[in-house]
Amino acid sequence: MIKRKLVTSLLTFFISTLIITLLVPIDILLGEYNEPRDFFIFFDDFIIYSIYIGAGIFLYGLPLSIVIEKILKKSKEARFFFTFAFHLLLGIIPFFLLWFFTLFSVMISVLFFIVDEILRTINSKSFKK
Repeated sequence: MIKRKLVTSLLTFFISTLIITLLVPIDILLGEYNEPRDFFIFFDDFIIYSIYIGAGIFLYGLPLSIVIEKILKKSKEARFFFTFAFHLLLGIIPFFLLWFFTLFSVMISVLFFIVDEILRTINSKSFKK
């Protein structure tokens, strides 16, 4: 389980950092949007976003996802719904600290849930063979 969660965290980290860097350059957040974009500016934005997103995923999302999994291990029928609900709820909680990043936090927590469920399905199919 922990190995799957680490892979989920890494995949979510790379996917979300790439998507957010492409869609919302740092210049837009700071109100200093400059029209010409080149690779070096994109790379700088990617590095800056990766620091914050990585800290959020690895220090907040990963441990809480492991706790959610341990709590809901015994519930078979409602596990999918409650896991999704807890991931969504824990994605909303940073609203109270950094309200501006709540949308990013919710999107990343849902992406984490989706990637985790895909990896869970792949693992369960490989064990059945």
